[in-house]
Amino acid sequence: MRVHTIILGAALALTVLPAAPPAAAQGTLEDYRNAATVRQRLNGLTVGVPDAPNWIDGTSRFWYRLSVAGGHEFVLVDAETQQKTPAFDHAALAEGLSAATGAEYTAVTLPFRSFTYVQDGEAIEVGAAGDEWRCSLADFACEAIEEEAGGGARGGGGGGFGSIPI
Repeated sequence: MRVHTIILGAALALTVLPAAPPAAAQGTLEDYRNAATVRQRLNGLTVGVPDAPNWIDGTSRFWYRLSVAGGHEFVLVDAETQQKTPAFDHAALAEGLSAATGAEYTAVTLPFRSFTYVQDGEAIEVGAAGDEWRCSLADFACEAIEEEAGGGARGGGGGGFGSIPI
């Protein structure tokens, strides 16, 4: 009886195995292209999604980029008091960058993912329209940052103090 059970089990396995689907093959080039654009295509469909925090060295403050309807905004957080405020006046900065670059930006369509506070928090440096810019947080006038003798623009427009690039 035991031998019959083993033979029956083996016969059943041999009839079921050929019906199993073949192993999945590697994706096509089009599959990889679609996967590479998922974030970009879904970007406007989600709100309230924060990017990684960017700590400001020597302080208990950090900023992060937050998805909002139509784009993004930047939020400044004081970790000690848990107070959240806009990192800067988004509309005024959009106006200043638009005037400086000749491109059109709005409060939620600023052209950068990160920035660096400079001049003791009185200005920020960002990358926009292929250049690096320093924008005053007092009057939101933006000036192109001249390349230094060593090459490369100062500030780089990236990451903030002690941050991990997004």
